Amino acid sequence: MTLFFINVVLKKPEFLNTKIISFVSGDGFSGLKINITKFGNFFRTDIENYTDNLNDTNLTKYNVKKQTMTLDKNNYKKGDSIYGKINLKVIKESQNGNEEYESFGYFKTKL
Repeated sequence: MTLFFINVVLKKPEFLNTKIISFVSGDGFSGLKINITKFGNFFRTDIENYTDNLNDTNLTKYNVKKQTMTLDKNNYKKGDSIYGKINLKVIKESQNGNEEYESFGYFKTKL
């Protein structure tokens, strides 16, 4: 299983304050992706499974119940390093029932 990290800075003028950070864990065919979209002082976390199997309709669904993120500063420019911590409370919905998870992690990247 591979874990990789993607940092996207949008170039269009209307999206200059938008940053997207993705954490992806997978084997090249299927896996889990966590996207953190930051716009100004607000952010949103989305979690989803992905697969190359078009017939797989039994993917697990994730519902983010609570999220907090702490960053080392408020504003960033090209070339800056970002250090942060994220806390998530997630409900995992599957055919076997619902499970609740709390997780946190630290990240670092450069714009």
